[in-house]
Amino acid sequence: MRIILTEKMKKKVAKGGSVLKACRTRVGGAKGLMAGGITLVVSGVLTGLPFLMSGPGGLVLLCFFGIPGLLCIISGAVLQVRKAAQYTKFYSEQTSYSESDILMADRELLMPQTAVFGNSASRKDIRCYITEHFLVSVTRLECYVRRLEDLRAAFYSEEIPGAEALESGMVFVSRQEIEGEPRINPYTYRKCGGDMNGFLNRESCAEIAEELNKRAPHVITSQKVVRGGVPYDLMGLSHWSEDWRELERREEEA
Repeated sequence: MRIILTEKMKKKVAKGGSVLKACRTRVGGAKGLMAGGITLVVSGVLTGLPFLMSGPGGLVLLCFFGIPGLLCIISGAVLQVRKAAQYTKFYSEQTSYSESDILMADRELLMPQTAVFGNSASRKDIRCYITEHFLVSVTRLECYVRRLEDLRAAFYSEEIPGAEALESGMVFVSRQEIEGEPRINPYTYRKCGGDMNGFLNRESCAEIAEELNKRAPHVITSQKVVRGGVPYDLMGLSHWSEDWRELERREEEA
């Protein structure tokens, strides 16, 4: 569904002044390290304190758990600060865009003309932004950032390769994915690629596709299309790059 951001919601999603930074730093190894460290310190306190009055054993237990725990907390905090400081560099490397382009996308995310989508009205359920120039798909670990002009397809699919079975969600294919190496779908044994957002349901995907039809009509919004009398299944191509080049040629001719 389309989400209307209130000023309060904007402050929450742009924690630290940046949506992309907040998405990049909300989970990951650094936070896991700090959480593990806190667990060790708490374990040391709970285990060691009852024995402190009865001898040195309690202090040994406290140090045994507490010192590694503190080291984990400090290391995690340092990594988290570094991760936040280098978020533009991370997205620049992921997209091939300049860091100034990433900052531009970040600024556009909370502008009034930006369309925001998720499966519910909650800010915690925001999964996609479409700005004047960019599409940003929000997944668990970070964001998928692409210029609308680079985006080639965005469609709902129930044939996304998962850990144990096919999954459903939105598939985004851009110039970068077409130029890269595809993967082999272990269930269909065909070539596929793109970025997958499995958090988006069918209804949300349909609304995103509708918005893209308005803002970027060149983007293909169906998994299966026919161009020049030739059928294409974008989740099951025989020759990834070659098929995409031929499909784009037919798109230009249409």
